[in-house]
Amino acid sequence: MPITDNYVVGYLLQETRRASNALVWKAKDVEGYAATLHGVQMDLSVIVTRSRSFLCLTLTDGDETIFIQEPVRTAIFRARYESEDHRRLADLMRDLLQAITRQIAVRQNRRESIREITRQSIYQRLIGALETET
Repeated sequence: MPITDNYVVGYLLQETRRASNALVWKAKDVEGYAATLHGVQMDLSVIVTRSRSFLCLTLTDGDETIFIQEPVRTAIFRARYESEDHRRLADLMRDLLQAITRQIAVRQNRRESIREITRQSIYQRLIGALETET
């Protein structure tokens, strides 16, 4: 049985949400996010055109590249898609984007709190050193 786009995006979502951080995404200098898993380079970007914007997941292994794009909505004001599979893929891709941004925010908050702990430690040592010298 072939592996589907839905299965791959669902797997990446699961790995991104995993507490062990086996799959670590990073914000790219340009818009989007990048990660590598099992030697496969992954990029998730928002593509903006005149008529719409959509998520595009690019998977690259050497010279081979695969694109998984968020399916096109068939209704203007509601989330209606060509099929249930397309709806599910769109939901998975949006959930993956949210999980990635959440993962990056948690890492950033952790770095900031470590920075503050380090700052306080240095200040305490400095003040403690000053008090013992006087």
